[in-house]
Formats: sequence, C-alpha cells, structure tokens
Amino acid sequence: MKVILLMLICVLGASSNELPSHKVSITFIGTVQSIEPLGQRELQVIPVDFDSRFAVTVHIESVTPEDGPLEGGTDRVFAVHSPAQLFGAVQEDVIGKKYRFRVAWDEVRHRFSGLTSGPIVTVANGPLPQSNSQPAKFYPNAKLQANQLNDAVLAGDYEKAADLTYQKLVQLIGGRAKYVSALKGGMNETNSEAFRIISSVADDPTQIIEVASDVYAVLPTTMKIKVAEGILVGQSSMIGVSNDRGEHWTFVDAGRASSREQLKTLFAAVADRLKIPEQKRPVLYAAP
Repeated sequence: MKVILLMLICVLGASSNELPSHKVSITFIGTVQSIEPLGQRELQVIPVDFDSRFAVTVHIESVTPEDGPLEGGTDRVFAVHSPAQLFGAVQEDVIGKKYRFRVAWDEVRHRFSGLTSGPIVTVANGPLPQSNSQPAKFYPNAKLQANQLNDAVLAGDYEKAADLTYQKLVQLIGGRAKYVSALKGGMNETNSEAFRIISSVADDPTQIIEVASDVYAVLPTTMKIKVAEGILVGQSSMIGVSNDRGEHWTFVDAGRASSREQLKTLFAAVADRLKIPEQKRPVLYAAP
C-alpha cells in the first residue's frame, strides 16, 4: 500500500536542491508507541533516512526549541532505516520506553535528517564516579592505545583513529575513506552547543583471551557528555585485538558488535568467549 510522506511544509521544487542548507538541532522527549515495516498500511510519515524501511511511532511529550516544526503532545511517525541501529536494542525492548531524541531540521529545504536516540537517564546528586579497576598485570599497551584512539577521535584526527580501528570493521564499512568520512560526519552531527562529548576514557581490560599470537581484550570505557542539564556519564566497552602478542592494538566500540551474530562476523575465533558487559543507562550529574 502506498506510503504517504508527510512533508510538514510544502515540498520545494527541483530548484531547492541548489539552495544552501541551514540546519538546526531539535531535541524532543517521547515514548515509542510502535515499530512496523513500511508499506503494510497507509501511514503519514516523516522521513529521516535515505533508505527508510521501518515506521517508528513516537508520542512526543516535549520539544526544544518549542517554535520548531515538531510539537509536544502529538504522535509522529518517523521513517527510519533500522530501528536496531537507532535504539541499539531489539524491538521488544524499545516499545513503551521513553527516549531523548535529536534530529536535524533543514530550515531551507524543510527536511529532517540524522535522527538519534538515547534512553532517559536517572539523576545523581553525588560526585562524578572515579575508576575502581586495578592495573592490568599484562598487556599495558591495550589501555594506552585504546585511549590514543579515543583522544584522536575527540581531537578530530580521524586518520589516526582509522589506524587504531580494527581493520575488519573498516573494510566492512566500505574501506578507509568511507570509514573516515562516516566518523567525521558522525562527530560533526553529534557535537553541538547543547550536546558535546568532553571525554572518553578506557580502563584496564576486564577480560583477556589469548589465541596463539593473537590477543583479545575487553576494556570498560567511561564517556562524559556536556548537556544543558549537566554532565551525562555513560559506561560502555571496547574490544581490542592484537596480532603480535600485545605490542600493537586496534579496537572496536562494543556497541558496534552488540549482537552475537555481529561478534561472530568480527571475531569468529573468540565470539562465543567474549564477555561484553551489559550497557547501562547513562547518569546525569550536576555540572561541577
């Protein structure tokens, strides 16, 4: 059945492609009502991806800024490519949950793009958490080089970041040039005046697996993000791989290999043995 694309303001003519882009970032809080494949029934949708395949219905509770094209107290259906990529979870764990969404609105072309989501966080009144891990007895270069990767990304040195990224992942994305472009574009979309990554720090490995001269490590990471309400602190993991007994390492964000199938694609030799900690909801702290 034909899907009706809801263009919130009249569609511009073909000449609009020549107009300069002027994007503003919109943040809204909403609860996911449903997720379904596009084309099963007639829907009015807001496209946010080029290759949209699913319709995600969200009940919007509040919007910042309030004078934008979205309104609180309304239901909107967003056409997305992959709900799993958008939410980082399976459909059953998403429906009925509340999220903080961010999307770019092009005021010239009247288009949405780059929809992202994050779970609503709990608020903590205490001090920011400190590392509690013990120093690793072996493979100190794992932590050292993981933080070199994190520092390179935050500094905008995406070529160095590509050097320190697990090359099988780079090739799966389409090669070095595409990986660097995707990394740069993702950071440019993520950082803004209202949302800025201020640090990402890897700790000592919590798991080491040795297979001949290859070594695999799971490293916990802590990311701090400056938002209008304070500082978000999130816990995640990186998977490190060394092919020379721990001298040189490359890494994958464990979020890119969250399913067992993805682990098998990237790390066939040890996928069933890797123990990736469950990702917890970030915590909001008052700015110091």
